[in-house]
Amino acid sequence: MTTQSKFIGASIALASFLVISGVSAVAPTPMEPESSSPPIPVDSVLTAPGLITANQATTAQFYGQWEASLAKKDPLSGNLVNIKGTVQYKNKNTFSSQVEVKISGIKANVPFSLTYKLWTKGTWNIKNNVLTETTTDIKSIPTLIQNGQQIINIAALPLDRQTKVIASLPNMDAIFPKNVPETSKIIKVSANELTINSDGEVLVLTRVSTK
Repeated sequence: MTTQSKFIGASIALASFLVISGVSAVAPTPMEPESSSPPIPVDSVLTAPGLITANQATTAQFYGQWEASLAKKDPLSGNLVNIKGTVQYKNKNTFSSQVEVKISGIKANVPFSLTYKLWTKGTWNIKNNVLTETTTDIKSIPTLIQNGQQIINIAALPLDRQTKVIASLPNMDAIFPKNVPETSKIIKVSANELTINSDGEVLVLTRVSTK
């Protein structure tokens, strides 16, 4: 799920932008805690009874839907970025994903948050234990804004107000690259878990279904 790993860097950039631009945008749900697990080396392969190790990975073992979540802190703004979502690897080497990005922090002693939902489509393949994904289509929409005690459900606003609010917020579609291959090292594949390393960012996905 290289695509979701790439959401981190772009979302952190967005988190910094929100502070610089003064856009006040926390979702009602709490942020997930940051992982304290040590990083897994890029070239490592984990083995255990019953595992399909990376040097045996095939496209057939990826078919189905997987879920994952990540949490990061932007060192520039201090904002928290929480990303969670699912990706479905299909035959004919296509994928689709649904991702929720939550950015939260404090500005002028007032808590704020901005939540986006994103949908992506693209192509994928595996070669030499490397997963390559290319996003060909992406759509994003801001869904919730909280500034202090004020919570705005954007979808519940009148259409003209929705348009104005969305236009005032950063466009995440423009942040994420399209038609650019992104690669990840396959560390481990089992029947229910997939571990990959993308540019030093380790992501563990759990299988939701085989379809």
